[in-house]
Amino acid sequence: MVVASSMEALYEILGLVGVVFYMLAYSLLQLGKINGDGYLYTMLNLVAAVLVLVSLVHQFNLASVIIQLSWIVFSLIGFIRIWYSRRSSRKKKRRSRRTLALGSLQQQM
Repeated sequence: MVVASSMEALYEILGLVGVVFYMLAYSLLQLGKINGDGYLYTMLNLVAAVLVLVSLVHQFNLASVIIQLSWIVFSLIGFIRIWYSRRSSRKKKRRSRRTLALGSLQQQM
């Protein structure tokens, strides 16, 4: 009985920590402290969704499970989008540097 109540408390705490992560992510975004296109915002939302989803093991709620799973999927999509965006940006910078270097070599000749 004590083990069950301590597990219930653990699920409750995990859910509350998840809510804190959601609130932290959104408040930092609205205060202009973080960028919505960055890894930090996406990570905070992903961790929040996972924690709230775990807490739903104790008190299942289908609507909440669907929301949390959606948030996890969208966060993962966000990570992929950020990664591809930054990857292509780095490639463009490299190409731009090469073009500048070639142009400067041609001017010297």
